[in-house]
Amino acid sequence: MTVFTYGIVNAKTSILNVMEVEQWEEKDVELFAMHQSNHMIIKNVRMALHSVAQKFPTNMKEYGNTGCASIPLLLCDMYGSKQVEQPSHAILCAYGVGLTCGSIATDLSNIHFYEPVNK
Repeated sequence: MTVFTYGIVNAKTSILNVMEVEQWEEKDVELFAMHQSNHMIIKNVRMALHSVAQKFPTNMKEYGNTGCASIPLLLCDMYGSKQVEQPSHAILCAYGVGLTCGSIATDLSNIHFYEPVNK
C-alpha cells in the first residue's frame, strides 16, 4: 500500500513540477506516458490532475508490468506502425523501485518509433 500511495502522490507532484517549469497547463499536454505498473495508480494520477483517460494510454493488458521498458514499449506500441500524429507536448513519468520518481517534458513529433519486437 505504501508503494501504491507513493506512486500516486509523487507522480502527480513530479508531473506538476514539470508543467510549472514548462509553463504548461493540463490542456496543453497531449500525452501523459506513465510507467505501466498498475491501472489504479495511473487512474488516480489522472484524476488528481483532472485529466481525461485518452491522455493516459495503457498497454498492460498486452504486456503486463515490463519494468523499466514500459514507457518506451508504450510509445512504440502507440506510434511504431501507425500513421498517427505524435504529440509535441508530452510528459513521461516513471516511478518505482527504491521509491523514486521522475518526469520529463518532451516533443515526440519528430521521433521515429519502431514497432515492438515479439508483439
